[in-house]
Amino acid sequence: MSSLDTDSLETESHGHGGMMIRALLLGVGAFESTVDGEWSPTSEGLPSLPSIEPQVRGLATVLSRFDGLHVSEPVINADRVRIEESWRQLRHDAAGQPRIVHFAGHGVSRGRVLYLPVHDSRPTDLPESAIDVGRWLNEVEHGSDQSPVLFLLDVCGAGAATDYQLFQDVPEGHRRTWVIAACTADESAFDARFTKATALALERLRLGHWDISPTLSHVPVEAVADEIARELVRLGEGYPQTVVHSPRRAAALPVPEFFANPAFSTDGWQRLRSRLRLAVRELAADFDPGLDPVHFLTRASGRLDDAAAMTGCLFTGRTRELTQIRSWLASDEPLLLVTGSPGAGKSALLGVTVFLAHSQLAELSTVLVGRIPARYRPERRYPTLVAVHARHRSTDEVIASIIVQLIPEDAEPAAASSEQALDELKRIAQDLPEPVVLILDAVDEAMESDRIVDDLLPELLRTLRSDGRPAFRALVGMRPPPTDGHLFYEAAGARGMLLDLDTSSNVEDLANDLTTYIADILYSAPAYSDQALRESVACAVATAIVHSRDRSTFLRAVPQRSWL
Repeated sequence: MSSLDTDSLETESHGHGGMMIRALLLGVGAFESTVDGEWSPTSEGLPSLPSIEPQVRGLATVLSRFDGLHVSEPVINADRVRIEESWRQLRHDAAGQPRIVHFAGHGVSRGRVLYLPVHDSRPTDLPESAIDVGRWLNEVEHGSDQSPVLFLLDVCGAGAATDYQLFQDVPEGHRRTWVIAACTADESAFDARFTKATALALERLRLGHWDISPTLSHVPVEAVADEIARELVRLGEGYPQTVVHSPRRAAALPVPEFFANPAFSTDGWQRLRSRLRLAVRELAADFDPGLDPVHFLTRASGRLDDAAAMTGCLFTGRTRELTQIRSWLASDEPLLLVTGSPGAGKSALLGVTVFLAHSQLAELSTVLVGRIPARYRPERRYPTLVAVHARHRSTDEVIASIIVQLIPEDAEPAAASSEQALDELKRIAQDLPEPVVLILDAVDEAMESDRIVDDLLPELLRTLRSDGRPAFRALVGMRPPPTDGHLFYEAAGARGMLLDLDTSSNVEDLANDLTTYIADILYSAPAYSDQALRESVACAVATAIVHSRDRSTFLRAVPQRSWL
């Protein structure tokens, strides 16, 4: 049995200390005069860019989710007068506050000058009809307003703006303008990919997924550029772009306050948690794309907090159930159905099994080994074991997740219909050296739980190998269905093994396990540092739980959040 950590802390939320950041998003992809194909300096028009508007609006949506950041309605396909008015309005309304300006569209460089054509621009007369980025940079650097401006430029030749900053020769300690450009001065930008990558990167920042020192209250501009560049690489698509940013030679300068660092904390323990939480996510990225090790680790350890799951485990008891799972894994039985009321510990039990039996998770499983004696662990690790967390997933997504975990790392799953994907999965399984051991958690919370239970699982369990052994064996976690529930559940006892966590442990064993578990939770609480007091409270709470009418309700309540 397992629970979640009672003393786990929520991630600290850090805004901008009352400061409001204003963002202006500009996108121009439609022009009064257009041309087909490639543009040349003698062209009278500009080719349209249909990808600009949806990507700019997507970035606006992401930015609007940041606390302390005000995003105006994006200005799309506007003429020069409207865009200049928007620029002046931003400078007027946000005087004394940091500002962010994003422009996506065409870019035309002339020496050190970068022009941004707008809806009514004339390609043959850009100085009179387009935006001169250098002029905007000068207005900020040489104006009376001391507040910084970050320019995000998704245009061809965008790096000409950073080259122009070298020409300005502004001392780095006095800089007011920062530029992140989609490409160098002699490169092209493609299909607003920089804008898309920026949205993806900033969403990851908002969620706390960047590796930024928790001692920094705000994110350095060069770190923002680096993360956008990484997202561009992930997008791939065969278009080379070199993200560049404002020149920086000094090793240590104040960080401009454009984006607050969600990992920032003045508390040492919270800083450590942030580092460990990021380490867990980075580890997860190294595993098969279909496997969600963070889900199974947190459930197995009894700690919802990613960082806490790396430092300790609260899993307690369930020795009879672990013994039954150990025996099932070593057999050829096709099915073991683990069921029980909400909060009975199904995900915890399956999580432990995944970490102790999956060949990729050996090193991470050390956090569990100390809590589970060897005689209750799986006899070995199974090279064909796959694990899928089915919550909010469709049947097709479950199939795709299994396939990805079974094929070699350098292989790409073939695009196929639902029926073709299922046939491909069966073919892959039949060619493996031993049956696939499928651990499928939270089936009842899948988007198509009925289809998974009534169609997918029976089809997999009917599939045989050439040696007559089952091609698939399934360890499935789900809540009990209603009395008129699925035949799959009702037939589980005949087709395999049924493990009901509501009845598998007797009252005495459950009370002892709960006492140990609750005492472990209280161990780190200063008010319960006395062992006699701690164990007395734990025993009283455990006794009340095991003798209650609805035992799982108490189990879910113990850890402040939810028992999974």
